Amino acid sequence: LPDTQDNLDGWMIALVDSPADAQEAGYTAVGGKSSEWLIIDSNGRDRFGHKGETVIPGAGTSWQHLHRLSARDKEERQHGTAHSTPDNAHHSAVAKGDDEDELPWQVIFIGDEKMVERLRRGQRHYEHTIRQALGGGTCE
Repeated sequence: LPDTQDNLDGWMIALVDSPADAQEAGYTAVGGKSSEWLIIDSNGRDRFGHKGETVIPGAGTSWQHLHRLSARDKEERQHGTAHSTPDNAHHSAVAKGDDEDELPWQVIFIGDEKMVERLRRGQRHYEHTIRQALGGGTCE
C-alpha cells in the first residue's frame, strides 16, 4: 500500500499488511487485524501503531507506542554487528515511561498530491521566513 513520507524529517505514516508468517515470527499486528497503521521514524523503527483495516486511522489513545527493532537492527543482531541501541533491549511491545502526549492527536486525510505539495511549499515558505527574520533579512 502507498505510504506518505514527511520530507522534513524522514518519519512516515503507512498502512501496512501484516507479515504472512506473522504468528511463526512472533509478530502481532496492532489491533490483531491483517493490516496496521504505523508511524515509522527516520531509522526505520516502528514508533506508533494503530489497528488497520481502516481508511483513516483514529487519533489519541487509539494509537500505541511501539518498540520494535527495525529490519536493519534485526539483521545486525543476527550477524553480531549491532551499532545502535534500540529503545529497549527486549523485543517487548510495551515500554515503561511512554507518554500519551507523544501520540498522534490529530490525523487528517489530505487525499490529493497537489494539496500535499501546496502544504509542503507553505511549510518551506514559513521556515524561510523564520530564517530570514532570525538572520536580520527581509521577510518578503
